[in-house]
Amino acid sequence: MNYSDRKTAVITGGNSGIGLALAKKLLSENYQVIITSRSGTLSGFYHSDLIVFKLDVTDKSSITSAAAEINHAVKYVDLLINNAGIATDAYFIKPEYESFTQTVAVNITGLVFFAEAMLDQIAEGGHIINISTDMGLLSEAKSNGPAYRMSKAAINMYTKMLSQRLTEKNIRVTAVHPGWVKTRIGGENAPMDTQWSAEGLYKVIQDTARTGEFRNIANDDRFLL
Repeated sequence: MNYSDRKTAVITGGNSGIGLALAKKLLSENYQVIITSRSGTLSGFYHSDLIVFKLDVTDKSSITSAAAEINHAVKYVDLLINNAGIATDAYFIKPEYESFTQTVAVNITGLVFFAEAMLDQIAEGGHIINISTDMGLLSEAKSNGPAYRMSKAAINMYTKMLSQRLTEKNIRVTAVHPGWVKTRIGGENAPMDTQWSAEGLYKVIQDTARTGEFRNIANDDRFLL
């Protein structure tokens, strides 16, 4: 399948929550959108400019296959949103081995190596957004969610490092806190919905700001990492 020359976005974990809301927003703005999910399917929504590929970010061969499928489908990618993530220990105080290793596998290892597999496909002038959280900032450190907080702190560091590597290609890299949102991670008590978050993320996408920034769309805060 070869698409047209319109902008193309890839969103990992785009089959639900913020990822799906952002996919719908980008489609409404005339993007071609590729989302990934562990099943390779999406139920309850269809759009002619949306395709779904299977990706398990904890599986090296799945990362390789998904990147190859995307490369076959489109000439280049303008926007990569590394959205897939988990927070199984958000209410834990002490690290627990199984949840800790799973969180690291998804939130750090999976994100980093899928991003690395996609780098050659990112267009010059493109944008990589890593979904992070203010819980990963040292200034916001608390005792709960050890694996989740540490994993997002690592992604903030990766964002900074990658931004430096990609300066010559004019590819911006941004870490974004998408707000406290009603999702599987945010829970039902969260004050914001996924559409609100998608609108805020789209503003970040449109912004031609400096690379290597951390953006908090909840309070419009921004600073260099």
